[in-house]
Amino acid sequence: MASPSAAPPRFPVSLVVLARNEEEQIQGCLESVVGWVDEVIVVDMESTDATADIARRMGAIVISHPRIGNFDRARTPGILAARNDWILVLDADEEPTPGLLQVLSNLIGDGSTDALLLPRANLNLSGWAPHSEKFPEYTLRMFRKSKMDIEGFDGRIHRFYRPVEGARIQQVPGSYPSRCLLHFTNPALGPLWAKTDLYTTEEARQRWSAGTTRPHPWDLVRPLRVFLRRYLLHGGWRDGWHGFWLAWAGAVYQALIVAKIWEMSLHDGKLPDAPMARLRMRRIVSGSD
Repeated sequence: MASPSAAPPRFPVSLVVLARNEEEQIQGCLESVVGWVDEVIVVDMESTDATADIARRMGAIVISHPRIGNFDRARTPGILAARNDWILVLDADEEPTPGLLQVLSNLIGDGSTDALLLPRANLNLSGWAPHSEKFPEYTLRMFRKSKMDIEGFDGRIHRFYRPVEGARIQQVPGSYPSRCLLHFTNPALGPLWAKTDLYTTEEARQRWSAGTTRPHPWDLVRPLRVFLRRYLLHGGWRDGWHGFWLAWAGAVYQALIVAKIWEMSLHDGKLPDAPMARLRMRRIVSGSD
């Protein structure tokens, strides 16, 4: 396994990775921080492939966790089990560059911060579209455990653990490709749609639980706004077809959430599978619904 060229930080760091069926990417993720972290914990959500075996082979502690809808919450047992105060949180498709690790070493060493917003470069659909993805996207992925509200995290999608009051948060300057968190996400349209289906299902359920039990006409404007923001405001048009499809995918994502809430309203708050939907259609035909 290749080691990063960055010097290890002055204070020990634990890596926590959340994974499910990531046998193709987990090794690259773990190799990117070999020699930089002194503990690796992989929280495995019932993988049916070799993810857990690869992680163990590479020296990681593997914690098994049931597969849950609000999957971000599954990171919590891994963070609580970590022996170090400094935590680096990654997904299996993320790899910090040596240049970023060197900057992190310096920031941890001078004791001036408690949480770090890392610059992330999202690579997807076989390439790189910097305007569509608005590089750098900043994400809080490194922190002192003692300065974060870990157990209070509700696991809502696209949210993260919150710093406690008084925590010092710093944004790390980034450059592509030398000093950033490389995110190899949605490599092709097939995985993109699979993830879109998974994420929009969870978001629809969360909105339903929060009281949104039917679509509002204004919701139909949101997909258009997302497309125009990513394609025109962010300059996605400069990324060619790549930018167009990413903007379109963002719009479809928002539309699917609205569509799934509408489906749930037809089935008493449950997102129907094919048998449930067919049963309702037969009831309509028979006049019993």
